[in-house]
Amino acid sequence: GISSPGFCFTYHLKDLHLLSQLEGTIIKAKAVHAFPGSDVTLECSILSGDGIHVTQTQWSKIDEMPPRRIAVYHPIYGIKYLPFSKTSYNYSQWSLHLSNVSLSLSGQYECSFATYPYGTKAAEINLHIKAEDEKHYRVVEMLLNETLEIPCLENMTSFYHEDVNKTDSLLYKERIQLGPDNALKISPIKIVDDGKVFSCRVMYHPERILTNITKVKVFAKPEISIALQSSSNGSIGEARLTCIVRKAFPKPNLTWYADGEILKDQFEGISIKAENLKDGEGFYELRSMLKIQSTNQTDTNQTFWCTCSFPFRGNKTWNISSGEIVISSGKSSLIMTHLKSKIFRTHNALSFVT
Repeated sequence: GISSPGFCFTYHLKDLHLLSQLEGTIIKAKAVHAFPGSDVTLECSILSGDGIHVTQTQWSKIDEMPPRRIAVYHPIYGIKYLPFSKTSYNYSQWSLHLSNVSLSLSGQYECSFATYPYGTKAAEINLHIKAEDEKHYRVVEMLLNETLEIPCLENMTSFYHEDVNKTDSLLYKERIQLGPDNALKISPIKIVDDGKVFSCRVMYHPERILTNITKVKVFAKPEISIALQSSSNGSIGEARLTCIVRKAFPKPNLTWYADGEILKDQFEGISIKAENLKDGEGFYELRSMLKIQSTNQTDTNQTFWCTCSFPFRGNKTWNISSGEIVISSGKSSLIMTHLKSKIFRTHNALSFVT
């Protein structure tokens, strides 16, 4: 059998007639892609049997005028290297190894075989060396007051030059440090860090720049509270419930419940007014007032509470609920209230705080 990169050929007796037709065929890759600073191996091989003899092999760069020979191999006289490039290179019988390649080495290469009795056989390989910057993106999700550490280099053992800019702005003056290997450390994380983009540029090679780009998303667990104001006027009883959500980020949603059912503004005797604010630190604050009017002539009891749904890291939504307020009204139209245990509900837990 004969093998080359990406190929493996195994021949049996029934394939001998095919081999006789393929003798003298060169096996090689059409194109090879690489970055500046990397090592490249160009390979080609020739199918040969008892009826063909390889007397000499040669590598050349043929997109220049005149074409430049790189190396010649003769089974008796050995390998002859010719002036080619400052890049170090070596040559095995069927492979050309280039180390620390630069953009100037892009182009067409030719491997040729002097054979008997088929004459010279040659094939071309295009070497593409990419010059554009490499950019690596990632998003990190942080909780308020956590410590963020962003590595500049990941899975790299060496680099040519590294450029890290440490800001002196008041926003980060006392919260930023450069750690080992130029890792960026920010502590504590604040709301103002949300959406910020940090980048580290690494000159891995004079012709190759790597840029690591990190975007920050910040999450804060909100606080929720409920309060009651009540009054009565003649035959009409009225209660005002206020739900307040503080220290939330990103923006949450607030929902009212009565006896386990979602309340809507169009319900009879119900009106809801909501206000969305943002404080000086960037937190969202939601205020919602629920006004209840009752003219029922029968005794009724209703339990009210409000729930805050807020985005959380991992593309999840969490919920937190206020305490429950029970409103009782009867024929006298008086409203009596009491606060039940405070219940917190999250996406995966249920806990009680008395």
